[in-house]
Amino acid sequence: VDHQLAHVFVKNEADIARVAEVLRQDPLIERVLVGDERGEVGLNHERSGEIVLISMPNAWFAYYWWEDDAKAPAFARTVDIHRKPGYDPVEMHIDMPARQIPLDATLIKGSHGYPATDASRHSVLLSSVPLPESTYQDVDVAGLVLRHFGVGG
Repeated sequence: VDHQLAHVFVKNEADIARVAEVLRQDPLIERVLVGDERGEVGLNHERSGEIVLISMPNAWFAYYWWEDDAKAPAFARTVDIHRKPGYDPVEMHIDMPARQIPLDATLIKGSHGYPATDASRHSVLLSSVPLPESTYQDVDVAGLVLRHFGVGG
């Protein structure tokens, strides 16, 4: 889980279709991608979960797996990048005097990871040298920067 995209790993292959069907009932999940459908977002590879979820644009996947906050792991209330399964944006709401993180995912009003299919969600790339194309995918930027500095091919 990392914000608006989640991998679901299903132990028993026979359960994949049923798990996907259950997840499709969640109104905050926009897309449930199984098998070759994962390729639509470039995630049909061996490290991908059997199911890939994309949240609705106004939602995000919190990592909280517990239902009772009293049973939350100790790291949940602290800034702990090594034990948390992904970045925890709720850390931005730290109570500094207490040095505690609230366990309230609703505090987050924006996120990242949602596919930028609408032009209003695209990144802006500025360069002091002309670029050969007018539009790039986010994954192309690292190569452009390396080539700009004469490091990449």
